[in-house]
Amino acid sequence: MAKTFFIWTILILILFNLYQVSFATHNPKTNLSVSFTEPDNIFSELSSSVEILHISDDDEYLLEWEANADTLNNVSLLQEFSLLFEDGYLKDASSSWTEEHDEITITKKTTAEESSRYHLITFHSAKTDDTFTFDWSEDTLYVLDTPMTDMHSFKKPKTKDDEKSKKILDAVINQQKDHIKRIIREEANLHQDVLLFPLEDIAAWKKLTNPDSPSHLPLAKLEDMWGNIYATLLHVSKNQPKSKKGMPFLSWDEKQQKMALYIHYSHF
Repeated sequence: MAKTFFIWTILILILFNLYQVSFATHNPKTNLSVSFTEPDNIFSELSSSVEILHISDDDEYLLEWEANADTLNNVSLLQEFSLLFEDGYLKDASSSWTEEHDEITITKKTTAEESSRYHLITFHSAKTDDTFTFDWSEDTLYVLDTPMTDMHSFKKPKTKDDEKSKKILDAVINQQKDHIKRIIREEANLHQDVLLFPLEDIAAWKKLTNPDSPSHLPLAKLEDMWGNIYATLLHVSKNQPKSKKGMPFLSWDEKQQKMALYIHYSHF
């Protein structure tokens, strides 16, 4: 992997109940009579996809990424928040919403270079007159550019060399995440009972929003949470130089019912 990571000690903390910004999101008045329903009762298909669209002569390449949601019938509100991560750091973002439709799509192109792992995650939410639901979709793309091989990409390794490169790249990224996680926990003085996880960890999100769990997040507030997360990431990124990339983490304090966003910046 051609990139070298340098730890940058700036941590940005946002408490959602104190910080709200409005971007390309829709915030209708909350209907207290609306109840949660399983995603399969509203969504017919959810997807996220990231691919290489074009490789230039100077080893730069153009990524095209897309998020899509289809519903069984027209819904009152359909919304998506998509985040593209490069080696765990936020690379790009997009959002969209529509009313009284049964489909929504986000399509975007992003310039990139060098060997990297790209992880696209999308939060999909939908509301009808009396129900609401949400779910996530994700996709991962590995791009390899080494002296031994031409630039190429894969989602699942097809050769032993690709499998070896994938393991090395995953190990470096996971090691970096673990290191930053320790820094955040120490700097923020978080108790060990407080859950701390990368924003891109869909498994953690699904565990925290399992309706069968007695300690799940307040489901009716999840759409607003994601709207605040998305808006905060965009707002903070505008004030950072391009040489710094942010790796976002979330903490959830079940006892205090408080969620916080931490963004750790590193130099490349």
